[in-house]
Amino acid sequence: MKWNHAAMHPSLRTIFFAVLTVAFVALGSNGIVRADFFKSSVVEVPVDPNSAAAVSLTALVPTQKSSIEYSTQAELFRFTLSAKSEYTLRYATLAVGSKGLILPAKAQDWKVYAVQNGRVDFSKPVGYGEQWSDSLLRLRFSSASSVGTFGEAGEATFALVTSVLRDGAFSGAPSLSVNLPIALPAGMDWAFVPGHVNSTWMDVQNPFGFADVLGLPTAPLMKR
Repeated sequence: MKWNHAAMHPSLRTIFFAVLTVAFVALGSNGIVRADFFKSSVVEVPVDPNSAAAVSLTALVPTQKSSIEYSTQAELFRFTLSAKSEYTLRYATLAVGSKGLILPAKAQDWKVYAVQNGRVDFSKPVGYGEQWSDSLLRLRFSSASSVGTFGEAGEATFALVTSVLRDGAFSGAPSLSVNLPIALPAGMDWAFVPGHVNSTWMDVQNPFGFADVLGLPTAPLMKR
């Protein structure tokens, strides 16, 4: 039998459509509740604590002086490492470019110090340059001679320090460029592992490299 809604009494038709509207609203609300319930019921897969994702090591360049400092112990560059969990860092690599400056050719003359409350802690270096490859300087971090530097969850800022002198034979305006690059050649990779490793670094197997560091490459810091 066909339903002839045109023959329906006006008052009954009004009631019919009102009930129908309430039903649609109820169904829509129920659908939303079901969707929210479904979303809240999805179990997130826990992150492996021994993975690079657990550390989430991120490189940042904080705001700093844009003028060149001339000194036998001048600060060239600050960089920050942010992490979600503890880690041990052994190597990091940066790129250095300059004009009109006399900078140490010996990698070991470049030191890395921790920055505490905005000030460089010169009491003890936490790293030093290990080797050059063209304009790339590989930094070796150490809490002891054979152990990497321990990093905590949160942010830690470091300062690169070395001798900076002006080259009197250069007629133009001196300039300095420093950043943390990517696409590093063999032997110049980063190296870090989750947690605090107290054993000798020679015993560390398959450390994570620059491909596992977020935020790379950083924009070059230009100083003049």
